[in-house]
Amino acid sequence: LTLKIKSIQATHGFSLGEFGIDITLEEGVTNTAELYLPKKGEYTFRCSHFCGIGHLGMKGTLYVE
Repeated sequence: LTLKIKSIQATHGFSLGEFGIDITLEEGVTNTAELYLPKKGEYTFRCSHFCGIGHLGMKGTLYVE
């Protein structure tokens, strides 16, 4: 899987710890992460760069079918 990720406001981070991915996302810059997903499932990602008051709530889920 190839992910293209870009922060549209401020500097953030993209951490998909299960795969050892931790990328700093500078505002406006597109980053690429490549990973092998061996099975279907749900994978949680988080912001790994402290970005302000809402930082601890910044997470999402990558769904693989």
